[in-house]
Amino acid sequence: MSAEHYTVDAVVVWCFDRRFECLETGVKDYYGFKTVDPVYVAGGAKDLVSGSTYSRNYLLNQIHAAIKFHDARNVVLMTHANCAAYGKQFVDNDEAEVAFYRGELNRAEEVVERFLKKNGLREDVRIIKVYADFKGAFEV
Repeated sequence: MSAEHYTVDAVVVWCFDRRFECLETGVKDYYGFKTVDPVYVAGGAKDLVSGSTYSRNYLLNQIHAAIKFHDARNVVLMTHANCAAYGKQFVDNDEAEVAFYRGELNRAEEVVERFLKKNGLREDVRIIKVYADFKGAFEV
């Protein structure tokens, strides 16, 4: 362990559902992220769109901290199939499920973009939206 300051490649907002833990590692490897600041919360990016003001602010503050303190240049937002935090069940309708979560991720991206702009944070921060299911993780 080192007391030296460090930087990260990304802040990753990921659901704490451990069924998708291996996919998180795959996403980091795919983008070549060596170091990340992880933020694990039920529903991943869900609360950026449909959470309470408190939970939305919590996530935005974590993103802000990773950018400000650790120079994160990427924000990874994740949602996943069969998410209990959403309470959604898409029995035998994968297309509807993917469309729903794609919409959630697009809205979450808009929230983060507005926040970054409003707070004068890095203009070169890339937002990556990831949907995970039981076959893999996909950028949307």
